[in-house]
Amino acid sequence: MANITTTKKRYAIYIVIIVLCLVLGMVIIFTDRNNKFGNNEDESDYHTLIYNGEKYNFNTSVTNLLYLGIDTSDDSDNQGQADAIAVIALNRNDKKMTLLMIPRDTITSIKTYDATGESMGYADDHISLSYSYGKNDEQGSMLTASAVSEMFNEIPINFYSTMKISDLPELQSIVGELQVKVPNDSLKSVNSSWYKGNVITLNEDNVGTYLRSRDTDETFSASARLERHISYLKAFFKAFNKLNKSEVNDEVSHYKTFFKTITSNLSINDISTYAHMINEYEFDEDNDIITIPGENQKGSMYDEYIVNDDQLLQLLISVYYKKA
Repeated sequence: MANITTTKKRYAIYIVIIVLCLVLGMVIIFTDRNNKFGNNEDESDYHTLIYNGEKYNFNTSVTNLLYLGIDTSDDSDNQGQADAIAVIALNRNDKKMTLLMIPRDTITSIKTYDATGESMGYADDHISLSYSYGKNDEQGSMLTASAVSEMFNEIPINFYSTMKISDLPELQSIVGELQVKVPNDSLKSVNSSWYKGNVITLNEDNVGTYLRSRDTDETFSASARLERHISYLKAFFKAFNKLNKSEVNDEVSHYKTFFKTITSNLSINDISTYAHMINEYEFDEDNDIITIPGENQKGSMYDEYIVNDDQLLQLLISVYYKKA
């Protein structure tokens, strides 16, 4: 009888130890997820942080618009992944716009779900996959917005707009034909004139090929495509910012039906407001489109983009914070 009692006590001790280890592990994981930036000595939320001994306050005049480009079409049942991810930061005080580009292969913490929709917690994976875990376009957009926010020191992503491949020609028609300088030779095999340094004309017929195509057998081909995305955005915003107020109003009015087909938490009035802000705010196409800092590395199965946390924090401070 004594042996049985002793055995039960031993098992109870083992169970207690296992439970304590699990709890400790969860605390470590949670702490790590909420203290990503080692130089942030402040334990408060995104509103304040301390970097290298200096205290910074969040600039509440900055509004974030998340743009997502999904690698599927409107008539497809495939949820798809977020191939293009960009945050438009609008500073209402300084009347300045900054565009932060996030490589699709960025490894960060994302929410994951099983096939039945049950949460499986967080995992470090490609940020492009965050969208694919959504049951629909709206949930996928919110999951990616959440992943971006967490990577950005929990800075809120106020709005999102999500477009599919099939939406590109309609987007292109807003500004008409664009003259774009090709940044690399990644599509030279697709079109012999699309070689590095050449200035080409993009229109509704070929914009999809230019922005979507890549050779998935080529290492880091997503990074080469991101360079093309940036070259396109430079030309797009340069053309859009030449429109006057009346022309912006006309474009928003003309494309009301189109805007209703995209997935967004922006109302038509919101879209009109932010379209005018984008059109009017200071924006240097060569300096205000910034890819979050990091480097490519070859993963066990797929390419990965590893963020430099310290450099990212410096970038976030420059865009979103003011010295206290």
